[in-house]
Order: sequence, then structure tokens, then C-alpha cells
Amino acid sequence: MRTRTWLSVGLLALGVALLLTAQLAGAARARQGGVFRVGIAGASVPIDPQLAYVTTAWWLEYATAAKLFDYPDRSGRAGTRLVPDVAARYAVSRGGRRGTFTIRRGLRFSDGSPVTARSFAYAIDRVANHQLASPGAAFITDQKGTEIVGAKAVSDGRARHVRGAVAKGYRLTIDLTRPDRTLPAKLALPFFQATSTKLPLTREVTGGYPSAGPYFFRRHEPNVVTELRRNPHYRGARPHRLQDVEVRWSLDERAAFEAVLASRLDEGPLPAAEARGLAHRFGVNRTRFWAKPTACLGMMAFNRARPLFRNNVRLRRALSWGVDRRAAVATLSPYAGSPWTHLLPPGFPGSITAKNLQPYAPTPRLREARRLASGHLSGGRITVGYRLSGSGLPPQVQLARRNLIRLASGATASR
Repeated sequence: MRTRTWLSVGLLALGVALLLTAQLAGAARARQGGVFRVGIAGASVPIDPQLAYVTTAWWLEYATAAKLFDYPDRSGRAGTRLVPDVAARYAVSRGGRRGTFTIRRGLRFSDGSPVTARSFAYAIDRVANHQLASPGAAFITDQKGTEIVGAKAVSDGRARHVRGAVAKGYRLTIDLTRPDRTLPAKLALPFFQATSTKLPLTREVTGGYPSAGPYFFRRHEPNVVTELRRNPHYRGARPHRLQDVEVRWSLDERAAFEAVLASRLDEGPLPAAEARGLAHRFGVNRTRFWAKPTACLGMMAFNRARPLFRNNVRLRRALSWGVDRRAAVATLSPYAGSPWTHLLPPGFPGSITAKNLQPYAPTPRLREARRLASGHLSGGRITVGYRLSGSGLPPQVQLARRNLIRLASGATASR
């Protein structure tokens, strides 16, 4: 069961935890062809390529998308190096404000239609479209970062086509308002994958649609099942051994866990209480119990529009010192790794990797937290909101409540 805990909505205050994702696999290994069945306790995710924006959705998009640049399907540092994918060539001109991409020929969507420069220009148009309201628009309308010429006008509803993205056959030209070396990394986001013009410009796609990657979305019933099928026209180098991938959503955690043990599912949820027993039974990373490192951003956000936190920087800082990150990670699994308080995980450019230079401590520093909070609290009630798949109060919510009580107990309430 996965949950998110936050104080209403707002700004991230807590940092990053380096987690080990623990998974239970079915008895048989995946073979060439066949169907790989996954069970998930949570609700389904959007599958529209320009709207999907959560981790599970991007897992699916990685399997279905073909992008100008991508990250290799390899473990370790090799998998973090950006490489050309659909882009056969890439040139920069006009002082770094123009990028010209030559699209590899012979690529096709799952319905047989060709992938051309128009496939990427259309993705940019959908990302920027005012009615579709894609979260990806922020990546191409940032006046201080990446801004494609004309994207802001489309995002504001004053135009329908991003005039800075021009497609001519297999050549795509992107004009920026200012030089930006991060453009290839932005184009590697799933938002900017080759997109079929059969997808409506202004409306979310909730059913199956053509994709140009190794797989495509054959079927999607929200909160029930999502089915990926191998793209018969894919000729790239990425792995695509399976015939189908079937994801079943909104399952009971215990029932899905037992279905994996019985090999009715190939992979599924792992109750935290079962982790140690499974590690003893199967060993770790040997046959059926797997724990692998991943970078996961966990957050307790707060609503800066509410009176308590509005213009109250000291109280926000106090929360960052008062939270118990180590305990928060421990609520997930005994194999959940260790907390990391810098916003960027190790391996990311700009990350602070030395533990003694981390912004905050892994355990609470209540004296510092109460000092900052003193005189900056007011009367009233803090509402803790969370998402839940299952029953009972999640341990993360209980921990957040304890952290807040401990912080407030030693600080004055005047402001």
C-alpha cells in the first residue's frame, strides 16, 4: 500500500529518501512471448501521453514511448546517461536558440503509420494546449528556463499551434526564446514522445491508442485493467520480449499478495509486515523476493495560502527540522533504505552527496524546530490530508500527527 501524506497542498519541505523497492515475483520467470500480469493495490493512472505525470504512469509510458532522446534500459549509472533515440542527428544554431533534429526513417506507430517530425511537433502542440492543460506545459513555457517560441501563447489559449516547433518531413526545428542546454533532457520526458495525430488535440485519451515504442496501449479501463501489447512494427533496440503486459488496479493488497504467492500474478504488492518473512523464505534478490534501489521523492507539503503558513517562513523551516525522516522511511518497509534530505538524490547533477552536508538531519532536531516555531504559531487546527488504498489509518499519517504534536508542545503559540 502506498500513500502520500501532506498538509493540504503546497510546497515540498522534507527532502528525499533513497528507497529499496521490495517486490514479490511469481514462481516462473518471464519467457519470450506470453503475458506478464501485475497487480496494484492503488487506483489506476492516466495513460494520455501528455497528461501522465506520476511514477507508475511513467513506467507504462517508458514501455510505450519513442522519444527523440531517452535513457538506456540498463541498471546503474549507465541507465542515467541521455542518448539519442529517434533523433538520428541533432544540431544547434542561432547562438543556441535553435535545435534541428533529423528523425530516423522507418519507424512506425503500432497502427502502421510512419513516425515523422510532425509526430513530435504534434506532441508539443498537445503539451501546450490550453484546454488539455498538460503538466508538461511548464517545461516549455518557462521564461527563465526552457521556452519554445509561441508555446506561451498556446498555453494561454491565444493560439493552437506552437510556432517555434516546425516539422518538415523528417526534420524538426525547435526555436527557443533563449539558449538552453537542457532542451534534450526536457525532450526525453514522456510528454514529448512521438504522438499520433489520431489523438484529439484538446481532450484526454482514456482508451487504447497507437504508440511508437516497444509496446502500445491496447486497452484501458480506469481502476480495473490496463493492457499493453507488443508493437508489431517496432524495430528499435529496446527490449520487447513479452507479447502482453496486463496491469490490474484497485486490488485488495492481501488478496493480490497471495495471488503472487500462488503465481496467479507475476508481480504484486508486498505488505510491509511480510517483507522479513519473505526474505528469510526466498532470500533477497535470488528467486522471488527482490529489493532494488530507486530514488523516491517523499513529501509532506503545506498550504501557503492558508493563514498559518502564509508569510510564515520560520514555521515552514521548523517543520523541516521537526520531521522524523528515518521513521517515515521505516513505515514503508524494513528494506526501505535510508533517508536523504537533499532535494536531489545521489547521481543527479547538483546533488550534495556528503552526509555531513545534508540540509537536515534524518531524525528530529526538536530544539531547533521549537526555536524557529516559537512565536510563529497561532490558534486553530491543522488538517492532514492523505490518499488511501485500503482500510485503516496509514502509519505515515500517524507519524505526521506525532511530529506535529511534538513540535507544537515546546513552542509558544503567539505570533
